[in-house]
Amino acid sequence: MFIVGYDIFSSLDKRYCDIKLNKKIKIIFSILFALSVGSIWEMYEYSVDGILNLDTQRTGELIGRMAIKGTMTDLFSPTIGTLLTVIMFLIANKKEGRK
Repeated sequence: MFIVGYDIFSSLDKRYCDIKLNKKIKIIFSILFALSVGSIWEMYEYSVDGILNLDTQRTGELIGRMAIKGTMTDLFSPTIGTLLTVIMFLIANKKEGRK
């Protein structure tokens, strides 16, 4: 999702901005975009469970920390994936800058 956010921001920047925005701003936007998508997905799952009386989050009989373990895993996954993608993105761009 980081790359999608970066591409969206870059295309909007090229189309609507007269000034070239700092790369750090694009990266921060992209990180927040990726984390927001993960959060919105979890809100969607929670809402569907309530509206349709389902258990897509599979809490079943669990209580406390175990009941939200799946949700927390789903929130940590995009966070870790985004951070790894940012690191790879920065390394790749640094190598391109040296050529």
